Amino acid sequence: MPEKPRDPYLLTPGPLTTSASVKAAMLHDWGSRDHEFIATNRRLRERLVALAGAEGTHLCVPQ
Repeated sequence: MPEKPRDPYLLTPGPLTTSASVKAAMLHDWGSRDHEFIATNRRLRERLVALAGAEGTHLCVPQ
């Protein structure tokens, strides 16, 4: 039986090759006013500030 061809690796800017679990997570549409979306966005912004070592001096502002 022939082997199923693999998806090609994308070497371009923009969307990159993603795992099946990431693709599955992206199947859910989120509304920008959904409470869980807002909480997730807030946690992400807090983590970005912490990653930059800028807690207390800087904020990550959503666009």
